[in-house]
Amino acid sequence: MKKHLIHRLVGTMVLASLVVIFLPEILDNPKDYTKLKHISSIPPISSTEQHTGLLLPPASDDEPLIPPLPSVTESFAEEPATELTAWIIKLETFTNKKKAEKLQDTLRKKGFPAFIQTQIIAKNKTNFQVQVGPELNQAQAISVATDIAKKFNLTSRVESYPSKDQPKTD
Repeated sequence: MKKHLIHRLVGTMVLASLVVIFLPEILDNPKDYTKLKHISSIPPISSTEQHTGLLLPPASDDEPLIPPLPSVTESFAEEPATELTAWIIKLETFTNKKKAEKLQDTLRKKGFPAFIQTQIIAKNKTNFQVQVGPELNQAQAISVATDIAKKFNLTSRVESYPSKDQPKTD
């Protein structure tokens, strides 16, 4: 076992010494690529020819080719910074996943965009909360919640999504 370890150490030292010797030589003396033979079937552009791009119209003296861009302060000063908020309807919470899936399927058959939010409470305890949404308008979310309450006799609450206490994921 000692011979194997000695061989590995000697090999590592040889490789390290090669890197120390040859790497500075390679980095300090880059090849001059301008001396390479230039092979091209495209003729060079003479200085007397006027070259215009295919997509750009010819430039005139009175009109700039690219219009000036508005300054950053002009474009953002008019719009207030708003954060987009969505709204969800939180319904029943189950410890049995099958019951949560049954309610989810019932809601989806009636046209509601239902989903299940899994919440791990303890090591062996998980809750499954049935939620509907999201809706971009809070009034629309409240309307959907009252519609669900009438059709399914369920209590619900409307909250912003993601909720304030729930950490945002990037």
